[in-house]
Amino acid sequence: MRPQQYNYIIGAASLWLFIPVSVGLKLCDKLSCNKFTIIILVNTCTCMIVDTIMWSNYDNKSIIYKLDLLFATIQFILLNLVNIVNKNINYIVQGLLSTLILLFYFITNIFHKRQEWLFNIWSHLIFRYFGYLFCHLMLISDCYNVLNIVILTVIYYFHILLSLTLLNIQYEYHVYLVSTVILLMVIFNIY
Repeated sequence: MRPQQYNYIIGAASLWLFIPVSVGLKLCDKLSCNKFTIIILVNTCTCMIVDTIMWSNYDNKSIIYKLDLLFATIQFILLNLVNIVNKNINYIVQGLLSTLILLFYFITNIFHKRQEWLFNIWSHLIFRYFGYLFCHLMLISDCYNVLNIVILTVIYYFHILLSLTLLNIQYEYHVYLVSTVILLMVIFNIY
């Protein structure tokens, strides 16, 4: 069984979706949002909430786990379909992100079956990062800036490395969540 602290780190990483959701909402307030953007915003927020709750007590037989998979699958399909309609991001970038998401999802499952938990968590966090990046580019396409993406990427992986480094200290789930929320609020205020 994967160590619970790894589950906590994965669950806290779900909160990174707060950035595209909150900035996307700010942009919707300033601009007129189309119905597709609103649907993606609502589903992204739902994914973030369900996923964060699910990882607090991971059980792949639970209803919340099945809901998490359902909303994540809907999100993946929505992002791809809406991009075809809205052309928010370049189709090559869309294809690359979709391929990387699927690739790391399958790699994560392989490591899960082998119970190689360190490789499992890293592949899962990379899979999540590409999903986050796809959401970010779709919801904040008006603010698209390569430097912002690079800075957020460095902060994301620094946050993960710090969490893994502190793993031996038996933090409760709420400590991971609170520390992640504080970090994201600082990023959001800078953004």
